[in-house]
Amino acid sequence: YSALGPVSMDEMKLCATLLGCLVLWIGTPYFGVDSAVVAYMAIIVLVLINILTWDDIVKNHKAWDTFFWLASFIVLAEQLTALGVTEYIGNSLSRSLQHASPMTSAIALSLVYFLSMYLFSSISSHVVAFAGPFFAAGHVLGCPPRLLTILIALFSSMSGILTPFSTGSVAIYAAQGYVSQPRWFMYGLAMSAMMLCTTFSVGLAWWKILGWY
Repeated sequence: YSALGPVSMDEMKLCATLLGCLVLWIGTPYFGVDSAVVAYMAIIVLVLINILTWDDIVKNHKAWDTFFWLASFIVLAEQLTALGVTEYIGNSLSRSLQHASPMTSAIALSLVYFLSMYLFSSISSHVVAFAGPFFAAGHVLGCPPRLLTILIALFSSMSGILTPFSTGSVAIYAAQGYVSQPRWFMYGLAMSAMMLCTTFSVGLAWWKILGWY
């Protein structure tokens, strides 16, 4: 720690700005300030107090690249919902699984839900667009409610490993270029296969002990 030296004034200003962001993000329901607005406010403050310069922002092309693609894919995901595509998919799954057992239907629905992450740019838009229709399909098919809920909840976060643009943090790491996109997709698919095997073996056994189905 001695090699780092004492905390500089700029570092203290940066920490104070980040603390202010955390307070506003956590208190969004109370302050009514959107999280994106808080982020923009933080950038403006950092520029005004000379922690960042405008050149620093302009030259960060990887951040701009991430921002552009995430925004584009989120809009596309919203349009899928607005045009009724996700509802149509949910209804189609209900019809195709109407002769399957409730347990088989729950596993099939959760697996399709997991893999459908490839259609979305973020896990947030994925949940917003598909969780509702898949729960509705599970209700129609008589799936065990607790089992389907835990599977959808788990796969909502686990599916983030499938693509290099699934979350903001993943997109930033992927943009560094240390891992190529084809390799990222390959590793994501391999890891997802292991997690699915664990979920449908150990997970199902444990949930059976808990009496969830």
